[in-house]
Amino acid sequence: MTSPDSPAAVVDHDAIFRDVVARFGGERAICVGFPYWRAFNLRRFLAPWQAVRLAEDVPAAAALAPGPADALIWWGCEVPAELQTLAADRGCRLLRIEDGFYRSVGLGSDYIPPLSLIFDASGLYFDARQSSDLEHILNTAEFTGAELARAAAVRGMIVDGGLTKYNLSRPGHSDWPSGGREVVLVVGQVEDDASILHGCADVASNHALLEAARRDHPDAMLIYKPHPEVEAGNRKGLLGGDGLADRVEYAAAIASCIDASDTVVTMTSQAGFEALLRGKRVEVHGRPFYAGWGLTHDRLVIPRRDRALSLEALVAGALIRYPVYWDPVAKRLTTVETVLCRLKDQRDRLAAKGRLARLRSGDLARRIRKLRVVRARLSEALRRG
Repeated sequence: MTSPDSPAAVVDHDAIFRDVVARFGGERAICVGFPYWRAFNLRRFLAPWQAVRLAEDVPAAAALAPGPADALIWWGCEVPAELQTLAADRGCRLLRIEDGFYRSVGLGSDYIPPLSLIFDASGLYFDARQSSDLEHILNTAEFTGAELARAAAVRGMIVDGGLTKYNLSRPGHSDWPSGGREVVLVVGQVEDDASILHGCADVASNHALLEAARRDHPDAMLIYKPHPEVEAGNRKGLLGGDGLADRVEYAAAIASCIDASDTVVTMTSQAGFEALLRGKRVEVHGRPFYAGWGLTHDRLVIPRRDRALSLEALVAGALIRYPVYWDPVAKRLTTVETVLCRLKDQRDRLAAKGRLARLRSGDLARRIRKLRVVRARLSEALRRG
């Protein structure tokens, strides 16, 4: 395991904390409508505020009399109009939060806490109906040479380590018998995901995506990779290939599937971003954060995104400037590089012990984790007296 004093962790953590406080912090973080397990799993990211309060709903948040030094925090992009009105009337900040791009070893829907998180004051990166802080960064930021060099190194860590958002499998070698045909990877998604609901048009389901991929690549070998949350039975989506795919790939890690492909076809999946990092052609039927910058082959127009970016600039904006990261070993806010090291270490240790596959075991394991969260929260409450 990488230790707290390893090169990956030799950073000025006090400076990172001060930066996050300057960006987001204040007197109180008022988390509205959070389930108990989410509040418990995210508490570590709320250290930049002097106090944290939980409010069951908007009236309960209003009863706390929020003021200009407070932040109202909502999970996801569907912020109630009443909460927006409360923030405007009281002059306090409204922040939307969501998982970061390199999140964990295991699924969020299985109650596994994240190592990266997004705080966004204007939108969220997956909601194409309006701009987000990330889109503003990518549209306007001037990245230094040092930042771009750092971004290139971060890209190398991700690719060399075979890292993805959930890291449910150790990467290996996939070699499908294509007979010399183009290999096209079609990435399945959760079909009621907000990024599809708010970022797609005609192609807004896995079946429609497969149809589009077959139409655009009639002679190719089509590989369909279902979403891990669908495989786990946690979310809605397509498991089979509906007769349109030459192969449905369950066993191989998504990083291995990308490596073995010539082209990746997606609606809004982060796998498209990961394919860009690996130098693949990416065809996009939605409006994900990485489309519209001249790096992808886009089927939809995104007029707000009005400049071309290098891949290093995209990485610098999306992975270095935008998220907040937590080091579970040193137990402090940290850098993307440290989190990438932690994710690789944890994934490889679990794989070596034969325990990585248990993270994909479905509902029973999910319930056990939920009980563990409840027990941990009760223990913490008892300690505080």
